[in-house]
Amino acid sequence: MPASSLESLPPELLNEIFSHITDPRTLYHLVVASPASSRLFEYSQSGPQALDNVLSHSMAPQICAMVRGVALIRTANPENRRIASLKAFVEQYASPLAIKPTAPLAAPPLAQTLQHQPEGAARGILLTMRRIHHLTSACLEHYRERCLSINPSRAVDPKIRWSEGGEKAWRQDFPGVPYQPAPMAPPTWVEEQRVMRGFWKLQLLCDAERAIAERRLDWDFGRAGKRVLLPELVCRNFGQKDELDTVFDYVCHLQQNSASATNSTLLPAPPEGHRFQWPEQARPEAPLDSVMGPVHMFGRSSLAGVFYSSLLGLFGESPVRGVPFRPFRELGLAIWEVEKLVVLGLWEPPLDYKGVVRDYMLAMWSNGDKLFRWRSLLSPGDLAEVWVKNEERERRRALVSP
Repeated sequence: MPASSLESLPPELLNEIFSHITDPRTLYHLVVASPASSRLFEYSQSGPQALDNVLSHSMAPQICAMVRGVALIRTANPENRRIASLKAFVEQYASPLAIKPTAPLAAPPLAQTLQHQPEGAARGILLTMRRIHHLTSACLEHYRERCLSINPSRAVDPKIRWSEGGEKAWRQDFPGVPYQPAPMAPPTWVEEQRVMRGFWKLQLLCDAERAIAERRLDWDFGRAGKRVLLPELVCRNFGQKDELDTVFDYVCHLQQNSASATNSTLLPAPPEGHRFQWPEQARPEAPLDSVMGPVHMFGRSSLAGVFYSSLLGLFGESPVRGVPFRPFRELGLAIWEVEKLVVLGLWEPPLDYKGVVRDYMLAMWSNGDKLFRWRSLLSPGDLAEVWVKNEERERRRALVSP
């Protein structure tokens, strides 16, 4: 329907059109192209209801909760201070979904929060949604390009075993040969949602800082920068910490240094090439509310984070025991799904990660070649740091041994 045809429609019919729009890109283009739709969108109920409908049909509940949280903070005022602190805010409105991805949303819908707000409140949420979609697309492309630039190696002997014969794994050195990873597929819906969740959390932090500066919130951040405050947004889910750090690292990359990312109360503009055309959004592989659908998949930690915690960084006789997750996070491994790890040669197909992963972890533990491949992603500086840490740990252990 041409935009000019919409101008003659009564508000009731335009509202009916709004109610059938299920993706943010279509809603945005309709509001921009049609003055009548734009005016109706500013009404206290029409715009917020349209946004609620779009969110429920296109995004995971955890993201819907963060969008509603942003709206609550934007409408906060000295007479309407809902929550005492950022931590309490996240605990009340986001933590239930971190434990159970399909839990009911605690924050009120936008149609309730934005009711009786000044014109522009709903449009502001829509514009933020647009910016975050553009940033999400650019962020995923950034980390995908980093993965395409890696030069991993595999062990010449795929049956190598670390710590065999009592030798310390970090002191071992096996011959390896470079290999070329297979091409990476486009981002999945779950991967997009992980990155989008990170941006909405940062947006909530930006809005909170602005509300504090305007004395609409009495939260006390002190002199803490955003990086220090990130753990309060994680919602008791370890995997989301590295996911959020991945997004924050990208914001720092766009702003060239972490100081500007820490001090700004605005998310940066998307890079050139990602500012105008609304990116295509991946489709979920199953209905959002299906028993093992994408919402459940989205609610778990990334497999790379689980693998790091179990085998590389924290426990066991790993050749890189004690290495921080940072080098792997810089490749986007906190957001990629298992299929990406398979094509990078870092995981063993086939793997049904929709089920129990314990047996696969045990299998990977005995796969010395896979540990070799993860180790090959580290820089000489990272490997030297691992060596020093483990030698010092061994020295201290020898001192206390009888």
